[in-house]
Amino acid sequence: MTDFLDIVKPQLESLEDHPNGPPAFLSATTFPLDLENLEGQLRLQPENDGIPPEGADAASSEDIQAAKEVFKEAGLDILAFYKSFRFVHLAPFPGKWGIFLMDVGVAAVASEFRVHNPNLPEAEARRVARALLYEHERYHFWVDAWTLSHECAGLRPCIKRYEYYVAGKCVVALSDLDFEESLANSFAYRRLSRDPLWGLKGTSSMVRAFLRQCPAPYSNFDMAPKERRDAEGLLAGSVLSGLCPAIQKFRYGDRDGLSELNRTLGQALRAHGRLYPLSEPELCPTYWVHDPDYAARVQPYRAPDRREFRNFVEDYLHGRPDGDTDHQFYKIDNGEKIKFPNPHDKTIRNYERDNILRKAGMRLPEYAAARNTTNVWKKGCPRPDPKPPIK
Repeated sequence: MTDFLDIVKPQLESLEDHPNGPPAFLSATTFPLDLENLEGQLRLQPENDGIPPEGADAASSEDIQAAKEVFKEAGLDILAFYKSFRFVHLAPFPGKWGIFLMDVGVAAVASEFRVHNPNLPEAEARRVARALLYEHERYHFWVDAWTLSHECAGLRPCIKRYEYYVAGKCVVALSDLDFEESLANSFAYRRLSRDPLWGLKGTSSMVRAFLRQCPAPYSNFDMAPKERRDAEGLLAGSVLSGLCPAIQKFRYGDRDGLSELNRTLGQALRAHGRLYPLSEPELCPTYWVHDPDYAARVQPYRAPDRREFRNFVEDYLHGRPDGDTDHQFYKIDNGEKIKFPNPHDKTIRNYERDNILRKAGMRLPEYAAARNTTNVWKKGCPRPDPKPPIK
């Protein structure tokens, strides 16, 4: 079966690193956590018929519950992910690229749909859930393919852009500046609301209610036309310059909205298969994945155990006691004073965790990565580079 990579391989091999050096590679996928050890069952779905394949419901109730919790903290890419054709030889699943739909993700979304619409048949809930995750990841493929068409369009040498953009994108993860995730959800929402293939009474309100439970930027999907055009312009400028979206907005935004350059780029980026036929969905492989360790894998995005979180504060942030009234206070490595939650239950509530992370100058993706790197706060502690708080 011919796919996009088979067609564009010569163009891809012609790309060179920027003269300043190769990009700081971080991850081959859009999944927010390391997937190098993902070795679950993998099945190719050759036809995009929207129907989950037979046996695609192997996820355990524990894994489904974990997925229903973590998408509200990490967004849709923790339920399914896209792996770029540029990283085909890297883990997970070396030799394969494309859209990877996780059975637990489809099951979790379908379960949430049936909360919103209890009369919805389970098969229909799964069909629409699969479509939502697929269309979101399909937008990531679109951006990847569109960028390549521009990387190869200029004079020689042809310089890589996408890899540098991906390396900088982590800076704005789970913030309003991650325009790609907002636009991916906007694309998916509009597809499911308007396309007769997914036409189902109440689909629009059901999908909207689900997406609003996601964190920013995933929840920023219901855009007015001008807002979407601006986001498309900033995203296009980011991928073609190889810059973090925050830098792109600082450089090219203006008081009246967006610069003319970015408006033009945004019009070109808008998904339009007739302009870029090689980005048709049939050329992007789609796989079904069963991860037997899903609940354990996504633990960093769930409410942390109280004892573990104290280790994070004391060991990783080098927190030292600084007053004790009805709460315990710590002074951490950047000089900030934090209040440790009272022992009202065995886990730390997510808003309490996030308040402390902001004081420590960390976002949730950084916390999740540090948790894995340190083997749950057992090595590399305290952190070598204290950061100022996030205001």
